Amino acid sequence: MLKTQLLTTKKQNNMKRISTGRIVTLLLFCLMQTMLFAQEHEVTGKVTDKDGNPLPGVSIAVKGTTQGTITDVDGNYTITVADDAILSFSYVGYNNEEEPTQGKTQIDVVMVEDIMQLDEIVVTGYGVSKKSDL
Repeated sequence: MLKTQLLTTKKQNNMKRISTGRIVTLLLFCLMQTMLFAQEHEVTGKVTDKDGNPLPGVSIAVKGTTQGTITDVDGNYTITVADDAILSFSYVGYNNEEEPTQGKTQIDVVMVEDIMQLDEIVVTGYGVSKKSDL
């Protein structure tokens, strides 16, 4: 009978250890998920030209990923990025700009015109219209 009680006590102790181990493992997974989500933050800002005019439709991409957004009609944007991300700003007729986020919550960018790129744009038109049709 004593041997049976000792075996029962050992089984109970083993079950307690297993339960405690499962709880600790579950808590570790929960903490790791919280840490992973804490590494991302939201960045907002405004994109303007050198005169301070807002630039709508500027492409903003997280370098090395397919994640991105564009600016609205007032040049504003919002994007969720990792702490160590680099934002790449591009717009036709302007130099590409890159800005590291490194925990920043607001990044305002002033785009500089690319004179060489503007010289390469050619506008062509085809067709004939009467003055009365216009």
